[in-house]
Amino acid sequence: MATIRTVRGAMGRHEPLLVSYIFLLVGITLRHGSATAGLESHECPARQPGQSLTAAAAPLYNAGRLQEALACLEQAAAERPTPRAHSNVASTLQALGRLTEAGAAVERALAALSSDDVAVLWTAATVTYMRRQYPAALALCDRVLALEPLNAKVGAAATDCRVSW
Repeated sequence: MATIRTVRGAMGRHEPLLVSYIFLLVGITLRHGSATAGLESHECPARQPGQSLTAAAAPLYNAGRLQEALACLEQAAAERPTPRAHSNVASTLQALGRLTEAGAAVERALAALSSDDVAVLWTAATVTYMRRQYPAALALCDRVLALEPLNAKVGAAATDCRVSW
């Protein structure tokens, strides 16, 4: 069973964080170094014939080359602006610590969403939570729980949002 980590808040109370869940979601670890390191612009590396931009971004992301992965994902979202494409951009921006831009990408993903996509809604919930917009994050978690009522990870996130709010 996963545990929710807490940190001591400035007001002297414990503020719950979904750190372990966020790291699981975006696939980053501390070995990637500073989230803001290397923010210079990168081009998406050459793809294999027939390979999608999203597929080209995955190994870059997993290797901690987040800025290069972001370039691929932004290009993919520009070419085909689907909710999932915007969600991938949001996750990568979140991993880079660029929460304002991640929030804008989440808004684009939700605006393009015509049916409930659990992955898109979960990314939106985590970005919204990290931006400390707890009521909105809770509403997104509740949407995911309505689709997947037995999802313990999302249930814990909804509890965190209720406690933080």
